[in-house]
Amino acid sequence: MIIPNYEGVCNVESNFTYYFKTLVNKVASMIDFKNLPENIDEEYLKEQLILAGKICFTQFNEHLYALNGNVGGEPNCYY
Repeated sequence: MIIPNYEGVCNVESNFTYYFKTLVNKVASMIDFKNLPENIDEEYLKEQLILAGKICFTQFNEHLYALNGNVGGEPNCYY
């Protein structure tokens, strides 16, 4: 008997997406921030720290903002 459109464990892309999202959700649930300013989105902060590994805090008009950071400096052949 052949079951049509059943890929099961052989659908690598679907399985990877499921387990990756599950892992990110578990890690995000373990992070808890205390004394975080009201204008900084906690979910955005968690997402950037888990997926990108870096965040940049800056102050503008007496408010603190969290931005996704990036490597900077003088460009060279390795950058």
